[in-house]
Amino acid sequence: MRPLVQRVCIDDYFMGDGSEGKRTRRLGMESLYQQVGMEHWYHPDAYQTVVQRMKDYFAEDEIWISQAGFEP
Repeated sequence: MRPLVQRVCIDDYFMGDGSEGKRTRRLGMESLYQQVGMEHWYHPDAYQTVVQRMKDYFAEDEIWISQAGFEP
């Protein structure tokens, strides 16, 4: 990604669905993660793993979290 973009925006089901994950839970997303053995990724803190990985390629000011990353 680094050669293609100058910044990244990281969002998840808990910050991004506007209801702290309630809407996503009603859709049954957690069971889909369980079905493929990736339930550890369906957690409010999972995005932090992605942030840490992105820090290998992007500076702190190039990593945006949730709504702030979608602003102009």
